[in-house]
Amino acid sequence: MKTSMETGRYLRTNTQKFGLFVNEEVPSDCDYNFQPTKISEQIDHLLKLFPEIGNNKIINNNHYLPPETEGWFVIPRWQALASNYSEAVKKVINKINEIEGGSLINYLEKDLETKSFYQSTESIEALQKLEINQPNTNFLVVAAQFGYLHKGQSPCRVLELIKINNDNSKVKEFPLGLYAVGMMLLTHFDRLNNRDDLLWIDCLGDRITTENNSLLYPCIMRNGGRIIVNARANHASDDYGSATGFIF
Repeated sequence: MKTSMETGRYLRTNTQKFGLFVNEEVPSDCDYNFQPTKISEQIDHLLKLFPEIGNNKIINNNHYLPPETEGWFVIPRWQALASNYSEAVKKVINKINEIEGGSLINYLEKDLETKSFYQSTESIEALQKLEINQPNTNFLVVAAQFGYLHKGQSPCRVLELIKINNDNSKVKEFPLGLYAVGMMLLTHFDRLNNRDDLLWIDCLGDRITTENNSLLYPCIMRNGGRIIVNARANHASDDYGSATGFIF
């Protein structure tokens, strides 16, 4: 992994004395490897998977990547795929399942049919800003990282760190949900190589409210050779890391 990623992580970890959830971070040796692909290649691949998106031009005038990121990722507007967000999430999960030969396990299938599953305010607002900055296209180009930056940190710890850092930086970080992470995986499927030390992905841009009004956070993992879509409560675990995007 990049030295710059280590630098970004050091800066964020070093802010723990200023925030809440200071004890909700554990050491993690989990890792991953993937080969970043060009924006044009990502678009071509996504159009093959989802031709209904339509072939729009893209606007990406940024050439600077923040040190915490891993590259540029293409995330189509979910409105290009479905009439509501949950339906778009299901389409992405189903496409991953097709690639996996039908072996994917989705424990959130029922949740996706109810209002208990929803996008977080932070994610909605950030994606709306990206749409304003990149008008007249269904393809949003996002600077993002796949989980390494926040590995070993609980969901609440990650969200607190994002808030602290965003208050003191022109670069604004935001959590990515199942739809965005799923699209990133479809263009970078090698991120989920089956390894014992693979870092699983928290998708904090989405939330699930339980019957007792507690929160669960969606996640994607590969375990026992199968991709699993699930959700977990707030706790630090060495085998999870939150995927996030950046606006600047």
